[in-house]
Amino acid sequence: MTKLSDHDWELINAFADGELSVDEAASMEQRIESESELSEALDSILKVSSALTSLKPEIATTAAAANATRRPWILVMGGSLAAALALVAVLSGGPVQGTALGAIHQAYLSQNFNVEAGSELQEVSGGFVDGFPILTDAKLTLAVTKLGNEISSAHYVGSRGCRLTVLRGKGDVPTAPDNMQSTLWTAGTNWFLVLATGMDQPKFNTVSEFLRQSTLDRLGQNTVLAMQEAVSAASPCAIG
Repeated sequence: MTKLSDHDWELINAFADGELSVDEAASMEQRIESESELSEALDSILKVSSALTSLKPEIATTAAAANATRRPWILVMGGSLAAALALVAVLSGGPVQGTALGAIHQAYLSQNFNVEAGSELQEVSGGFVDGFPILTDAKLTLAVTKLGNEISSAHYVGSRGCRLTVLRGKGDVPTAPDNMQSTLWTAGTNWFLVLATGMDQPKFNTVSEFLRQSTLDRLGQNTVLAMQEAVSAASPCAIG
């Protein structure tokens, strides 16, 4: 199937969700009849919509760090149909494109995580959970992980509106989305992609470097200090 533009992707999902006006829907129906890529996309969306209830993150089985008292897990439910479809496409082993990976981040952004409510989210101090580094020093709470055979993801939430997603996968190194802050690297047989929107750039850079060095098992004290300084000086995130 020919890759759709971001605009057509939004239109076909809005059509499937019944969100277009009468005139817009009529115009889209005509395009669907004449453009096979739109017809194929609609067919895929309708098939996925019936299986959305199965798109729930797995509860982590990795034991918490020794100095942790509670785990930060809460379930992610719902999310946009477009993002869910992109998640299915990636997890099924299809071509990994920046647009699909960005949609996973957007799916997490559609969820509400109240970091002020200690009963819902708890920080774990130090170490890794499900292979993802803890970002307590960056004032980011690990809210949820989603584990998969080909790609796994973790989403972090900050008290100042910051949201950050880390993706981990195997195989061919993907492309990064054009419309998001991103950092991409490889560690052993895995690739990692960090995504954020509206985060103070020096903060994003130092957090990404902290994550990169952590996954490569060569985290330096200077990196920790640089991240702490950038976090302290950072402005609130423009987009959650």
